[in-house]
Amino acid sequence: MAYRELLQQVLASKARYGEPVAAPAPGGEVQGLIYANLGWRDDPWMEDHLVFGEGNMDLYVRHLPTGEYRVIDRVPGNTIEVPATLEELLAVALAAHL
Repeated sequence: MAYRELLQQVLASKARYGEPVAAPAPGGEVQGLIYANLGWRDDPWMEDHLVFGEGNMDLYVRHLPTGEYRVIDRVPGNTIEVPATLEELLAVALAAHL
């Protein structure tokens, strides 16, 4: 299933199951994985990435064509690191921000 089709299905289920893509937070709302990725898709060079998180200068992503997990620069998108698994990617992100 293409990523956009998955997003369409999840967003279509919103009316039936409630809001699957965001959570309330003090002073506003924290974007969930799906809404955050819809925003990233505004940049054509990000269409091949699923963003799991972001730091000051880095994005923590999965490169969809290759399946690789990557730490990339926000701009211009250079690959900084290629963790082997999602768990390793998240560990890298946590270590950088704790």
